[in-house]
Amino acid sequence: MARYMPVLGIMELLFAALFVYPRTLKLGLLLLTCYFAGAIATDISHGRSPVAAAVILALVWLVAFVRDRSTFLPASLTGQ
Repeated sequence: MARYMPVLGIMELLFAALFVYPRTLKLGLLLLTCYFAGAIATDISHGRSPVAAAVILALVWLVAFVRDRSTFLPASLTGQ
């Protein structure tokens, strides 16, 4: 597992950068969601608590909702 840590870290930074940049927010959100869903699944399968990954994922979703509500809601509900 330790040999994959640099690759996983680079992936997380890349996905976060895509999430921060407004034009790629939705792609970054999708990739971060998949990344942290994998982290949650790994924690559960190894008998560890998935709370840390779940909290980070919830914060990512909250930030995405605040920045661009059309990510979660149809345009007719967001006033666009």
